[in-house]
Amino acid sequence: MTTPWHRHGWRARTKREQLAMQCGLGVLLCVLVWQLLMGPAWHTWLHSEKTHAQLDKQMAQMQAMQQQWQALPQQNGLAFESSLHALQQLVAALGEEAESRQTQAQFHVDVNDLSSQALAQFLVSSQAHARVREAHWEVVNSTPVNPPAENGQTTNRRWRGQLVFDLPPQSD
Repeated sequence: MTTPWHRHGWRARTKREQLAMQCGLGVLLCVLVWQLLMGPAWHTWLHSEKTHAQLDKQMAQMQAMQQQWQALPQQNGLAFESSLHALQQLVAALGEEAESRQTQAQFHVDVNDLSSQALAQFLVSSQAHARVREAHWEVVNSTPVNPPAENGQTTNRRWRGQLVFDLPPQSD
């Protein structure tokens, strides 16, 4: 008694059918290898010069922008004055919750009972508008405004501490 597998299996095929099936499998394997391995490599090789030229152009643009950025403070002699003025305006906008003072190349801001949102907005604005070189801060004693939520976390806090901004060099 022969099972369906034996009737249609490999041994039931003639030598010619076996050879045709082997050739078909070989072609299928070649197509699969090409699609997975050789095709992407071939595509990369064909387009590498164009991609390399685009990357060189982009790198040149980025280096030109970097040189412009580095030359910017030297071009406008008011970098120190404009940074100082911008910081003073930002502190004035905070109202009674902030006091400021300036020492040679630094601008100190003492905050007392400042909301998290106001503090974050002040820090972002100081970096964007005042163009300070660096900022250091020590903000302590956060106190929650609202009682803790079910998970024990509070989202609204009030902060106090000191922020120190390094101003750009003064132009003579």
